[in-house]
Amino acid sequence: MKVAIQNISKKKGLVFKKEFFGVVTTVTFTEEEKAIIKARNLTSMIIIERDVPADQDEEKHANRGIATRVVTGLIKGADANNFHLSVTKLLKGPDTYFFNDLAQTKGYTEKLKERLADLKGYIEANEEAGKDESFEL
Repeated sequence: MKVAIQNISKKKGLVFKKEFFGVVTTVTFTEEEKAIIKARNLTSMIIIERDVPADQDEEKHANRGIATRVVTGLIKGADANNFHLSVTKLLKGPDTYFFNDLAQTKGYTEKLKERLADLKGYIEANEEAGKDESFEL
């Protein structure tokens, strides 16, 4: 598993431009890891639970109609209607998540490194079944 984390920024707004700070996460899984993920059905595993990003309108997202949600789910996948970071999103390509300030990006980056290390261990642990054991206590 190869991980690349990049910090970016963008400005949004017509007159009063507000700057948002983002973290772009790109994870390149090996073919062996992809096979384990598929075989053990780990694609829906959530790595980090996240709220609405700072660059999105929370009210607008919450008030979307059922038809919009269904179409989004059909086109982009089942987890496209939430903002949680899942294995599926990482398999599809780079994931970008925006914050209001740089301090939040730094905290998120540290949490991301920790969770991705846990994910690597979890994938390796799912590689093969445990061995039968017998012992006395």
